[in-house]
Amino acid sequence: MITRIITQSGYSWTWLIGFAFLEGIFRRIVLEPRMPAMLAELLGIAMVLVTGTVIAYQFIRRGRFPQSSSALLLIGGLWVIYTIAFEFLFFHFLAGVPLSEIIENYDVTRGHLFSIGLAATVFVPLVGRSILRARPTQSS
Repeated sequence: MITRIITQSGYSWTWLIGFAFLEGIFRRIVLEPRMPAMLAELLGIAMVLVTGTVIAYQFIRRGRFPQSSSALLLIGGLWVIYTIAFEFLFFHFLAGVPLSEIIENYDVTRGHLFSIGLAATVFVPLVGRSILRARPTQSS
Protein backbone atom coordinates (compact mmCIF):
# COMPACT_ATOMS: atom_id res chain seq x y z
CA MET A 1 0.00 0.00 0.00
CA ILE A 2 2.74 2.51 0.91
CA THR A 3 4.61 1.79 -2.33
CA ARG A 4 1.43 2.51 -4.28
CA ILE A 5 0.90 5.76 -2.37
CA ILE A 6 4.47 6.91 -3.01
CA THR A 7 4.29 5.97 -6.69
CA GLN A 8 0.89 7.52 -7.35
CA SER A 9 1.66 10.64 -5.30
CA GLY A 10 4.84 11.12 -7.32
CA TYR A 11 3.05 10.62 -10.61
CA SER A 12 0.22 12.98 -9.69
CA TRP A 13 2.72 15.52 -8.36
CA THR A 14 4.41 15.71 -11.77
CA TRP A 15 1.08 16.97 -13.16
CA LEU A 16 0.79 19.42 -10.28
CA ILE A 17 4.33 20.79 -10.57
CA GLY A 18 3.97 21.08 -14.33
CA PHE A 19 0.91 23.26 -13.87
CA ALA A 20 2.58 25.21 -11.04
CA PHE A 21 5.52 25.94 -13.33
CA LEU A 22 3.16 27.30 -15.99
CA GLU A 23 1.29 29.25 -13.33
CA GLY A 24 4.56 30.85 -12.23
CA ILE A 25 5.26 32.01 -15.78
CA PHE A 26 1.70 33.32 -16.12
CA ARG A 27 1.94 35.12 -12.78
CA ARG A 28 5.22 36.84 -13.69
CA ILE A 29 4.17 37.84 -17.20
CA VAL A 30 0.46 38.59 -16.82
CA LEU A 31 -0.52 39.13 -13.19
CA GLU A 32 2.42 40.87 -11.52
CA PRO A 33 2.60 43.76 -14.01
CA ARG A 34 -1.12 44.45 -13.45
CA MET A 35 -1.56 44.11 -9.69
CA PRO A 36 0.28 44.14 -6.36
CA ALA A 37 2.74 41.25 -6.00
CA MET A 38 0.96 39.81 -2.96
CA LEU A 39 -2.37 39.64 -4.81
CA ALA A 40 -0.68 38.03 -7.81
CA GLU A 41 0.95 35.47 -5.50
CA LEU A 42 -2.38 34.78 -3.78
CA LEU A 43 -4.15 34.24 -7.10
CA GLY A 44 -1.32 31.98 -8.26
CA ILE A 45 -1.55 29.87 -5.11
CA ALA A 46 -5.32 29.62 -5.51
CA MET A 47 -4.91 28.43 -9.12
CA VAL A 48 -2.43 25.75 -8.06
CA LEU A 49 -4.63 24.59 -5.17
CA VAL A 50 -7.68 24.33 -7.43
CA THR A 51 -5.65 22.42 -10.01
CA GLY A 52 -4.33 20.12 -7.27
CA THR A 53 -7.89 19.46 -6.19
CA VAL A 54 -8.85 18.52 -9.76
CA ILE A 55 -5.83 16.23 -10.02
CA ALA A 56 -6.63 14.55 -6.69
CA TYR A 57 -10.28 14.21 -7.68
CA GLN A 58 -9.32 12.48 -10.94
CA PHE A 59 -6.85 10.14 -9.24
CA ILE A 60 -9.41 9.17 -6.58
CA ARG A 61 -12.21 8.76 -9.14
CA ARG A 62 -10.04 6.45 -11.23
CA GLY A 63 -9.02 4.38 -8.21
CA ARG A 64 -5.38 5.46 -8.22
CA PHE A 65 -5.53 7.01 -4.75
CA PRO A 66 -6.91 5.21 -1.71
CA GLN A 67 -9.84 7.04 -0.15
CA SER A 68 -8.89 6.89 3.53
CA SER A 69 -8.23 10.23 5.20
CA SER A 70 -4.82 9.11 6.47
CA ALA A 71 -3.69 8.01 2.99
CA LEU A 72 -4.91 11.24 1.42
CA LEU A 73 -3.15 13.33 4.07
CA LEU A 74 0.01 11.32 3.41
CA ILE A 75 -0.33 12.05 -0.32
CA GLY A 76 -0.78 15.76 0.40
CA GLY A 77 2.24 15.67 2.71
CA LEU A 78 4.32 13.93 0.06
CA TRP A 79 3.29 16.61 -2.45
CA VAL A 80 4.67 19.21 -0.03
CA ILE A 81 7.93 17.29 0.45
CA TYR A 82 8.34 16.83 -3.31
CA THR A 83 7.66 20.53 -3.86
CA ILE A 84 10.18 21.71 -1.27
CA ALA A 85 12.80 19.32 -2.64
CA PHE A 86 12.08 20.57 -6.16
CA GLU A 87 12.30 24.21 -5.08
CA PHE A 88 15.72 23.73 -3.56
CA LEU A 89 17.17 21.26 -6.06
CA PHE A 90 15.92 22.85 -9.25
CA PHE A 91 16.06 26.53 -8.43
CA HIS A 92 19.29 26.48 -6.42
CA PHE A 93 21.38 23.83 -8.10
CA LEU A 94 20.10 24.05 -11.68
CA ALA A 95 18.87 27.63 -12.01
CA GLY A 96 21.48 29.14 -9.70
CA VAL A 97 19.06 31.03 -7.46
CA PRO A 98 20.75 31.86 -4.13
CA LEU A 99 19.47 29.87 -1.13
CA SER A 100 18.67 33.12 0.69
CA GLU A 101 16.25 34.07 -2.09
CA ILE A 102 14.58 30.65 -2.04
CA ILE A 103 14.22 30.72 1.74
CA GLU A 104 12.79 34.25 1.58
CA ASN A 105 9.86 32.93 -0.48
CA TYR A 106 8.81 30.92 2.60
CA ASP A 107 8.84 33.98 4.92
CA VAL A 108 5.28 35.08 5.66
CA THR A 109 6.56 38.04 7.69
CA ARG A 110 7.94 39.48 4.44
CA GLY A 111 4.60 39.13 2.70
CA HIS A 112 5.27 35.83 0.95
CA LEU A 113 2.40 33.36 0.93
CA PHE A 114 4.15 30.28 -0.48
CA SER A 115 4.38 28.51 2.88
CA ILE A 116 0.65 29.03 3.43
CA GLY A 117 0.01 27.47 0.03
CA LEU A 118 2.19 24.52 0.99
CA ALA A 119 0.31 24.06 4.26
CA ALA A 120 -2.98 24.07 2.35
CA THR A 121 -1.59 21.55 -0.15
CA VAL A 122 -1.58 18.87 2.55
CA PHE A 123 -5.40 18.99 2.59
CA VAL A 124 -6.00 19.21 -1.18
CA PRO A 125 -6.50 15.43 -1.68
CA LEU A 126 -9.13 15.46 1.09
CA VAL A 127 -10.96 18.27 -0.69
CA GLY A 128 -10.85 16.26 -3.92
CA ARG A 129 -12.40 13.31 -2.12
CA SER A 130 -15.08 15.53 -0.57
CA ILE A 131 -16.07 16.85 -3.99
CA LEU A 132 -16.21 13.30 -5.36
CA ARG A 133 -18.43 12.17 -2.51
CA ALA A 134 -20.71 15.20 -2.89
CA ARG A 135 -21.37 14.49 -6.57
CA PRO A 136 -24.68 12.80 -7.24
CA THR A 137 -24.28 9.29 -8.54
CA GLN A 138 -25.33 8.62 -12.10
CA SER A 139 -28.20 6.24 -12.62
CA SER A 140 -27.90 3.53 -15.25
